[in-house]
Amino acid sequence: MPSAVAVRMRRFRQRRAEGAVVIRMVLDAGGVADLVDLGWLRPGASRKDVPRALAEMMDTAFNARVMPPRRVDTPVGPTLGEVWERHQVG
Repeated sequence: MPSAVAVRMRRFRQRRAEGAVVIRMVLDAGGVADLVDLGWLRPGASRKDVPRALAEMMDTAFNARVMPPRRVDTPVGPTLGEVWERHQVG
C-alpha cells in the first residue's frame, strides 16, 4: 500500500495533468460577511464551509457566463450585478 505522501502526490499530479489549479487565498471578515449577506454562506458557518461557498459562487458565475466589469479590452457580457438584478426581478 502506498504511503499517504505518495497518494497525495499522485492526486496532485493527476489534477495538474487535468488542468486543475489549486489556489490559496485570504478572505477577510468583510468577504465572509458578503458571502453571508448574499446567501452563499449561512450565518455561523464553519470556516471549512467557506471554500465550498466560494466554489458554488464561482460555478454559478461561470454557468451564467458572467463577465468582469466592462473595460475597453474585455468582450461585452453581463456583469455579476446585472445577472443578480435579473434574478431578483420577478
